[in-house]
Amino acid sequence: MSETEISVEEERLARDLAARDRVEVEERSQEVGTLRETLSEEALDSLPDDEILETSGVLSHVREEEETVGHVLMIEWDDIDDVMRPIRTASRLPGVSVLLRSSPGSYHLYGLAVRPVETQLLDAMRKNGDVWAARWAARRNYFVLRVMPKTRSESGEVYKEAPEPVRVFDSSSEYPLSEPHARILLDLARESGSEEVEGDLLDALDSEDHEWIGDGLRVDHYQTVTDDAKEVLE
Repeated sequence: MSETEISVEEERLARDLAARDRVEVEERSQEVGTLRETLSEEALDSLPDDEILETSGVLSHVREEEETVGHVLMIEWDDIDDVMRPIRTASRLPGVSVLLRSSPGSYHLYGLAVRPVETQLLDAMRKNGDVWAARWAARRNYFVLRVMPKTRSESGEVYKEAPEPVRVFDSSSEYPLSEPHARILLDLARESGSEEVEGDLLDALDSEDHEWIGDGLRVDHYQTVTDDAKEVLE
């Protein structure tokens, strides 16, 4: 790599780090997250402590000067056989979208175009993702997707790794895009060693074809349960 190429990369990295430092993260701790909404006290008390997991997720709100200016789209698919389903969905979304593998056969999708939450909720219902997750979002008027590993509450052992970004889709868009969410996904790409996704996201952030907005986002810390516990409780 020439000195000119190195200096260009250094300049881009400096801009990226400066932009990331401008993102304000509003954190909220939920002791049991949605567990008490889906499980009875008796069911919760029957669970061994190591079946309860802790993790963190980013919310769909796009914040600018401490005001919500719109939402990104978040969709998830659990245990699917046809990986083309999320790929087809991502390829049809406006603007920049990022597909992540959350576990074998399961995927998360971020559509970074900033639109009213009502529009995003309707789109999520039409895209044939996880119906329960879409209904959960509709009841609360926002989405949330995990961005950290799931760890066992009792031992701290990692139960599932953080989702891994696997592909970026870049299309034209009449909507602005969320820079804070793109930065979170960029961090995930770096942590997972996905150089292709990292490069594609940096290219998109540098592109004059897109308008990037937002200076803050929200993160929830919450609890859930293991897959085995879900099967028993169902």
